[in-house]
Amino acid sequence: MRPHRPGWSDAHRLALAAGAMLTYAWHSFPWKVIVPASPAADLTSNVIMTVGAVVLLVFAARRVAA
Repeated sequence: MRPHRPGWSDAHRLALAAGAMLTYAWHSFPWKVIVPASPAADLTSNVIMTVGAVVLLVFAARRVAA
């Protein structure tokens, strides 16, 4: 069930979700590591997860635009 707001479209909901997702991804870089790992492994995992988030957002944006 989707929340309904007058004037809100799927594009608006996508923009809201994208902002939250990219903010979470951006904040992952300065955080300290929870599990012991090398700085290179930490950076690599953050980059992989951020790229994955961007890929999901591009996929979702294409579906909304279609």
